[in-house]
Parts: sequence; structure tokens; C-alpha cells
Amino acid sequence: VSSEAEYLDRLNILWTCYALPLKEKNIVTAEDLNTLFHQWEAILSTHQAFYAELSTKLKDHTLNIGATFLKFSHYFTQYKAYLTNYSDSRDKISEMMTKNQQFREFCNITREDARCKGLKVMDLMIEPIARLPRYKLLLERLLKNTPEGDDSEYDVITSALNKVKEIAMENNESVSESEAIRKNQSDMIELTMSLSWGSHVDVSTLDLFEDPNRSLKMSGILLRQTRRAVRE
Repeated sequence: VSSEAEYLDRLNILWTCYALPLKEKNIVTAEDLNTLFHQWEAILSTHQAFYAELSTKLKDHTLNIGATFLKFSHYFTQYKAYLTNYSDSRDKISEMMTKNQQFREFCNITREDARCKGLKVMDLMIEPIARLPRYKLLLERLLKNTPEGDDSEYDVITSALNKVKEIAMENNESVSESEAIRKNQSDMIELTMSLSWGSHVDVSTLDLFEDPNRSLKMSGILLRQTRRAVRE
């Protein structure tokens, strides 16, 4: 519960110290704001309710970890959209730090705010990446130390663990797919830039992006057999 309190605090810091002031001061466009903090408000709202229930039940001595996780597990699917967008938000921040002086100065000044505890915007944005894996570890350890039996919470903890595992796996696949698409686009750009005008193909008519499924399979030195020798 104390760990959840710390996590919620960091979610709040990003929203109140970075996201909202950027919006109010019109430092970035609405489109860029959505790219930077995609789904953050929804995740924040979920964890406010999640922490409230955990802390209340802990105080009342009625805390059932497995049941509480099961109750909120469907809200954790909100992470998928955030994680899929994460590489884009990371790139956008890097771009704006370089090209947008007002944004860069705002982030540097905000970091010195006592409420931010010296945390940079990227320090906070990476927090959700590891949250569900930590929940998985928590439930696995809890299950290991819970005896089986009619009056035990073993079964409900097992159900909660399976649900968190399922969501975490889907999220990991989304992140992997997003990173793969991004890398493939980068590969296509590099290949297009490297094509030589000296070849027999008119490269000005060659569009590597015409097929979105096209991808780089292998790269290296091609050895060509001529009549006299093997040449690179």
C-alpha cells in the first residue's frame, strides 16, 4: 500500500507540475500534449481509486489483496494505449528539448520545483512501464506465502495473478510491435537515402514505403561472381 502511495504521488507530480501547466501556458499544441501524456489522466484516475480502496481496507483490517486486484484489473488495460504510444512520446520530448527553447526552459525550471523532488519529465514518464510487472511479482510472492484451503485467499490471488499476467503479456506485445514498426520505418528511410544513382534502376521511381508490410530482412556485403573473380 505504501508502494502504491509513492507511485500515485509520481503520477500526480507529472500531471500537476508538467502536463497541466504546459496546457495552461500554451507551450505545446493540443496534439503534442496528447502525444506526450497519452492516457495519463485515465491511469491517474484509476490509481487514485485503487489506492483509496487499498488504504481504506487496510485501515479497517478488511484488506484482501487478491479481490482488490481482481476488482481493478480491467482498468489496468488502460496501460496498453500508453505503452504503445510510449516510444512516440519519448521521441517527441527529445525533439522538443532540442528544438523548442520555451519547452526546454519550462522543464528545467519545473524540475527545480520542490514538489518534483528533482525528477525530470522522462523520469516520471517511465514509471508506468514497470508497474504491472511489479504487481505480478507482488502477487506471485503473496501466492507463495498463502496456504491453500477452504478459508484461504489462495484461489482469488491465483485468479488475480493470472489476470495481471494476461494484461502484462498483451501490453508487452503492444510495446514490442510499436518498437518494431518504428525501427522498420527508420530502416526504410536509411535504405532509401543509401540507394545509389549509379545503379541500373532509376531510384527516383523506387518507393520503399509503397507497401507498409515491407521490412528489412538482412543486411551485409553481397559477393558477386564475375567471369574473372568474386567481387564485393
